Amino acid sequence: MLRLLNLSRECEYAFRAMACLAERGEGTVVPLRTIAREQRLPESYLYKVFYDLKKSGLVRVQRGASRGFLLAKGPERITLLDIVTACDGPIDTGHCVLDSGRPCDFPTSCPLHCGWDPLIREAESTLSKTTLCDLVGFFGEETGSRAIIEQKTKLPAKGRKAKPVPRLT
Repeated sequence: MLRLLNLSRECEYAFRAMACLAERGEGTVVPLRTIAREQRLPESYLYKVFYDLKKSGLVRVQRGASRGFLLAKGPERITLLDIVTACDGPIDTGHCVLDSGRPCDFPTSCPLHCGWDPLIREAESTLSKTTLCDLVGFFGEETGSRAIIEQKTKLPAKGRKAKPVPRLT
């Protein structure tokens, strides 16, 4: 099956970890072990994830007795594209739709590439406009980042209205 964006597992873990940090607010130090436990992620793998996030300037490390990680800037200033780029590098719009391991030999004449390229560019645009604050706000203050991956979306019972999702301000 073709995937619009071929995001890595590291990127998925980064979204979850960054949402966990954003949920607590700017300036709050969270130990890696806490993030791993709450998000049910392997602690050893999170070290690599946070190394890339730190290198990209998205998180800072707090050393000492209260060691852990914190957001380097406000969640409203971190886009999902920033996280994707930190983990997976820039989004590649020149890959072949049929064989993602190689570049498209004829991007201007290939009907698949001509149709696929605008979709990838639109996805990239959406990622660049969506902030970490939007992501955490979408799932609501009550459920928090743990709901992002672990819980399935539940539809309201027949005849009931869905509860409005609170937004972070």
